[in-house]
Amino acid sequence: MGVGMGARYPLLKFENVAEIAISAGGILYMILSFIFIGALVMAVSRPIYIHLMNTLLFRNMDGGAVIYICYGLMVFLTFISTYIPMRQGIRYLERLEL
Repeated sequence: MGVGMGARYPLLKFENVAEIAISAGGILYMILSFIFIGALVMAVSRPIYIHLMNTLLFRNMDGGAVIYICYGLMVFLTFISTYIPMRQGIRYLERLEL
């Protein structure tokens, strides 16, 4: 996500390296990364809860299709958060003449 967004919102002229993090692209990257991490934590919480209940408390909890849906959601979110920023960065760099 960082590479794609860095290519999409480049800050090529700066005096201090810290200016990159506080640019519009840097702030947007931080916000989207925070949302992505929160979504992954929410998606993985149910399978981990079921696993811990089965192994530590010896309760027989069947996750059923929910576990596969959560894992599929994690793969989907990771793919989307990688593919879309990279594709936008590639398109922007193709239009940009350096």
